[in-house]
Amino acid sequence: SILVFLAPITLKVFLTAPDYIRAKHVADVRKISYEEAMNEVRISDQDRENLARKMCKVNWQDPQLYDLVVNTGGWKYEDVAELVINAFNMKKKR
Repeated sequence: SILVFLAPITLKVFLTAPDYIRAKHVADVRKISYEEAMNEVRISDQDRENLARKMCKVNWQDPQLYDLVVNTGGWKYEDVAELVINAFNMKKKR
């Protein structure tokens, strides 16, 4: 018998949005001021950047690292999810 190992299908997705939209979302969810939320967004981005550079020596916002980059500003969550699912299904067909 032959043992065949198939690698799982992966889809690397980068979801982004303008900072003001991200801050508004954080402020609404965490019940904090917009200014506090904007600060948290900036800190989070800096933490992600530092981790990616330290661990992988990459710029985490480099679109070449991803199969799909989506600016979610102005999109409904359900539509973004459908877009990602469709992209995954398309990649699966390859």
